[in-house]
Amino acid sequence: MIDIRGLSKSYGDFEALHHIDLHVERGEFVVILGASGAGKSTLLRCINQLTLPTRGEVRVDGRSRPPTARACAACAATSR
Repeated sequence: MIDIRGLSKSYGDFEALHHIDLHVERGEFVVILGASGAGKSTLLRCINQLTLPTRGEVRVDGRSRPPTARACAACAATSR
């Protein structure tokens, strides 16, 4: 199960994701559909910890996903 609550991601003044709530049950198939630049890839990068969200929480199987070293390094590189 994936549970996303209040997920937001900003790059400077640009807000790529704004307060996303999503719940996906185990075995459920979900399609993320949107125009170019709508935040689809940013959402997936936040879920798999390639990007740290600005706000909000991603829980997998009921456990919060703490930032990984890889995500922290990626965020530090993009904030320069």
